[in-house]
Amino acid sequence: GANGESVKALQSALKELGFLSGSADGKYGAKTAEAVAAFQLKNKLADSGYADSATQQKLFEEKVKNSKGFCLHHFGDLCEAGESKLNDKQKAEFYPAMFELQTKHMDRLQEDVSWLVEKFDYRNKDADWKNSRDAIQRGMQKLKGGYPADPVYQQKK
Repeated sequence: GANGESVKALQSALKELGFLSGSADGKYGAKTAEAVAAFQLKNKLADSGYADSATQQKLFEEKVKNSKGFCLHHFGDLCEAGESKLNDKQKAEFYPAMFELQTKHMDRLQEDVSWLVEKFDYRNKDADWKNSRDAIQRGMQKLKGGYPADPVYQQKK
């Protein structure tokens, strides 16, 4: 079978979507083929176990649909890639879904920033932090850009 970073990315996507357990090792073995076939079957694709272009496109769509949104930089990258790689029918489906997802993401970011502003208002100095101790870092990472696996944003001093 195939090996390398593209297989590792495929495995990571399958794992994120719940079709593969274990680590993404970059080796296209029996477990990866079974996970691909299960994904294909669930998504009404030919269940060959091979990650053909239709399977990769559906994996991408599912990954985007199941995400919480993107930092501004990567949102721009996705929109540019969509413009050059999608046909008109695909664009008609892709852009509305992307903009709805990104709007929800930006609403969450606005909530974090609003919470942060209120928290640092002198009138709220004794308010409970609840579980949002990393609101500043999360907000900055969402704006600055980065992948979810990147370390939390730290200001350069």
